[in-house]
Amino acid sequence: MLPTSCHPRSISLVPCPPEQRDSSVLQSRVVAEFREMPGLRLTLAQAARLFGIDSARCQRVLGVLVQHGVLAADGRTFARADAGTRSA
Repeated sequence: MLPTSCHPRSISLVPCPPEQRDSSVLQSRVVAEFREMPGLRLTLAQAARLFGIDSARCQRVLGVLVQHGVLAADGRTFARADAGTRSA
């Protein structure tokens, strides 16, 4: 699960800095794309193009999502962490 302190829908008494809020919105967008298309596998370059951001920022965002177990990386592509599992 993503940290909720600066999640766009979280209620927080401490305002988030704009750059942290922007990253949270971007993370939510990335998660939504991967949820919308469960079999989606993207290289870093493909993800950067899809999300309209530079490679360095894309690497940071995808890295956070991998650390939180939302996405998985195989060294070449990124996919949903649960992409290999099937629901009954």
